[in-house]
Amino acid sequence: LYSIHTALDDQKCWLKSEGVFGPHTVCVGEGLASAYTHQKTSFTIQARDWLHHDLQQGGDVFEVRIRGNQSTSAEVVDHGDGTYTATYSVGITGVYALHVTHERKHVSGSPFALLVDPDATQPLLCFAEGAGLHGAEAGTPATFTIYKKDRQGAPRVRGADHFFADVRGPGRWDCQIKDNRDGSYTVSYVARVAGSYSLSVGLVC
Repeated sequence: LYSIHTALDDQKCWLKSEGVFGPHTVCVGEGLASAYTHQKTSFTIQARDWLHHDLQQGGDVFEVRIRGNQSTSAEVVDHGDGTYTATYSVGITGVYALHVTHERKHVSGSPFALLVDPDATQPLLCFAEGAGLHGAEAGTPATFTIYKKDRQGAPRVRGADHFFADVRGPGRWDCQIKDNRDGSYTVSYVARVAGSYSLSVGLVC
């Protein structure tokens, strides 16, 4: 009879465990599940080894691809501490599959189901400014400007929106709104009769 005794090189096994293992790597962030058209969206990749330990160093390459009504890829930034930020933008609404891989192996949870909704102007974040908001001379043109914003409070230059300017007062009001196609609208009006007016400005939803 013979007895066989196996020996493991603990040092080599431990060194191997420090490398990234794709199936145990995790991703976190809202950008995994939802996004808005034409807006940059991000999520974080946390590299892990095969023992599920978070890695503390960078240098690995992750690929992020989005497949659906539009195919695109994300820019991945290595922070050098085991985390990576993936940033992408999609121009067409729909349901997408978001693939995150390392050496062609999917990370945990990949591919993710991604819903892309249309971007929309946010009325509560829009604002207007200009002398014409506060006063004007009867019979003389006056102006002010409306600025539209997206969900992040940034200027929204894409898409056509319809704003209104309503007035209540003693006389007739002639008003025109021009889309400057840069995220702003110029409102020009003439109040025919002097007096006190109430001006309401808003977005037609």
